[in-house]
Amino acid sequence: MISYQNTLRICTAFCLAATSAAGAQTTVDTPQPVRQIGMFSNTMHSSIGQSITAPTGINSLDSFTFWLNAHHDPRLWNPAITFRAYVMQWNALNEQVIGPVLFESAEFAGPTTGMQRYDFTTGGTYVTPGSSYLMFLSLLGTATITAPQQYGVLMGYGYHDYAGGRWYAGLGGTASDIASLPGGQWTHDTAPACYDCDAAFIANFSQNQALLAPEPSALLILGAGLVIIGIVRNRTASRIRPGQRDLQTTPQ
Repeated sequence: MISYQNTLRICTAFCLAATSAAGAQTTVDTPQPVRQIGMFSNTMHSSIGQSITAPTGINSLDSFTFWLNAHHDPRLWNPAITFRAYVMQWNALNEQVIGPVLFESAEFAGPTTGMQRYDFTTGGTYVTPGSSYLMFLSLLGTATITAPQQYGVLMGYGYHDYAGGRWYAGLGGTASDIASLPGGQWTHDTAPACYDCDAAFIANFSQNQALLAPEPSALLILGAGLVIIGIVRNRTASRIRPGQRDLQTTPQ
């Protein structure tokens, strides 16, 4: 006969297995850069990045990567910039960021040796599969944006391989407020050779269970398990004849 304790263990294991799934992981990327695209500076484009489409089967953007390179004439474009990385929702039709900032990094310094890689860990930014987002770097809100000297670096070029978005440079926003970007103007190279160019990037996604709300089917399974436990417990108790509990607990 299966005891109440064993029934509880079996039901608990079944409910956990039915209500949880292994977190799927997906990486979207373009080739690592050997050249650059787009000037990122305090006098031209103060924000620069890549639009992406969240893939199916995920709900979290866990991290992303860009590359930056100093201009070939550092006397003209000082590479000692300070910037932050951001994620915002993207309106692909109007080519604008929308809504609040979903992720903001700490400040980073500009490249010091050639094409430099920058990795940004979001800690799990919630995204909706099929929706568009912009991962970007910005000078807004840093000391670089208001500096009298001309600062600037170049973003790594990722060719034309990615169909879910493209490279963009931001023209809008006030010097001190990243929240002013929604509604601002963004642009990309309209030359035929680079109309649909991408930045070199890596974006890591996952199915983060901590971001999921319990589904109705999962709650139904859990409820059924609790009912089964209750039935087994009641049947076990009913098999003990009146007074048997007293006999079992009376000292000999």
